[in-house]
Amino acid sequence: MKPSTEADLLERIKALEDLVRYAPGLRSLYIGDHTCLVRLKNGRRLYVDSRDINHGQELMVTGRWERANTALVERLLAPGDTFVDVGANFGYFSMVAGPLIGAKGKLHCFEPIPRVAELLRQSLKANGYLHLHGIASVHECAVGARSDTVQLRFKEGDYSGGSLFVSDSRAKAETFCAVDVPLKRLDDALKKLSHADLVKIDVEGGEMAVVEGMAELIARSPRMRILLEFNPLSLAKQGSLDGFIDRIERDFRVHRVSADGTHACNPRELPPGNHYLCLAREVLALRWTLT
Repeated sequence: MKPSTEADLLERIKALEDLVRYAPGLRSLYIGDHTCLVRLKNGRRLYVDSRDINHGQELMVTGRWERANTALVERLLAPGDTFVDVGANFGYFSMVAGPLIGAKGKLHCFEPIPRVAELLRQSLKANGYLHLHGIASVHECAVGARSDTVQLRFKEGDYSGGSLFVSDSRAKAETFCAVDVPLKRLDDALKKLSHADLVKIDVEGGEMAVVEGMAELIARSPRMRILLEFNPLSLAKQGSLDGFIDRIERDFRVHRVSADGTHACNPRELPPGNHYLCLAREVLALRWTLT
């Protein structure tokens, strides 16, 4: 048998490391009723719906999600901070934030889909954030520019695509479920909150309305940063894209979140597709190497 070279051995070691890192059986445990308990990369526990083909599947296999956004959250949050998670889904970013803000921090999670909100509560309980430290609050509602009751459409098995803006024809063709949910402004839901340090907004096209409904929170949060999903075509269907950009540029400097860090950008020049922006009062020049 030909002796192994050092390069061969290194390749085998890397293959074993990848097996341990990514094998679903080592990362997640099915506990019944379409529910899986996942061990995240940071060691926290997260309950997900095992049928979810997007968000849940990635978490079950790798224990992480949106690595660049994760790196951003890890660099921006500090002990005692307040994190607002709008469109929390199963709670991945809330579980990333929890260890960073610590027992003196505050965590506000907004998730309107009943099944997903219940899994989110289980995860917060499992990590001690609802009882032991009491740092977390779950708001089972959608977020927008007004108070109302609205119809949310979503697919069982693809919860990350839930939206207030699914057309009747698409809902029928793709067999969406529908549920009536309360709609609230952040300024109403968080009127007793003194300030927020980081707000994550990922609501499938409703980002413009969320920002419109949080003007008072922005005004009383001089250190606020916002992590925002930005899809020009999707946002333009909900209102004036130029008006929205003018609005955020009045209070913030705009940065694009990329694989190597944050970069100042002009959002009007971004191509079609999904982008993630970091809005900050100051210029952010963060750098990271994703692994």
